[in-house]
Amino acid sequence: MANTTKAVHSHEDDLPTGPAAAVLWAGGIGSAILGLIIPISEAIPAFKTWLTWNPGVGPLAGKTIIPSVMFFLIWFALGMMWKGKNPSLRTAIMVAMIGMIIGLIGSFPPVFEMFTAH
Repeated sequence: MANTTKAVHSHEDDLPTGPAAAVLWAGGIGSAILGLIIPISEAIPAFKTWLTWNPGVGPLAGKTIIPSVMFFLIWFALGMMWKGKNPSLRTAIMVAMIGMIIGLIGSFPPVFEMFTAH
């Protein structure tokens, strides 16, 4: 009796990992930038003043706009660079996790308040 079962080929196996890796890297780097900008703005009053792009919002405007813009720029650049390629998703996940940890630590009040200029 002949084996009539055919291997099922999933088109999902053919999808490149570049777009997913790009957004993971961008998210991690953007988060890390946020986690670094907050303590730096507390340590350097002139930088905190510069981040005040809207008096009603205060320095929060710059603290959130800069990481957001960087996220989109990095996502676009890496997305173009890795289009149709297969960079390591494991590495991308690690970058995202490390970046998010830096972002969380840097935006945690007891941490960034240690850097407040007196």
